[in-house]
Amino acid sequence: MNNNYTSKKIISICIPVKNESGNIQLIYDAIKRLFLKELASYDYEIIFTDNFSSDESFEIIKTISKNDKKVKGFQFSKDIGKERSLFYAFKNTSGEMVVQIDCDFEDP
Repeated sequence: MNNNYTSKKIISICIPVKNESGNIQLIYDAIKRLFLKELASYDYEIIFTDNFSSDESFEIIKTISKNDKKVKGFQFSKDIGKERSLFYAFKNTSGEMVVQIDCDFEDP
């Protein structure tokens, strides 16, 4: 439970993944940098949902989440689609605000 007087508000970042092994570390680093500089008054969590990638995407997510407890990763046993994986991520957030971004850096 957050104490509004001593705790930072949490922003949940939900990222669907499908064969994005080249982008996962980059997007994680960019988000972390953003919260260290421009959004330092907020806390964050990152939730990756892997849609049965055939590359090393989920291994990278597992490594990041072992080193950073603010990162969660879920892998599905089949490709359930971007929308359903995002819905699953939304249901597993703990933040006061939820933001969805794509892992391919095509969002501004």
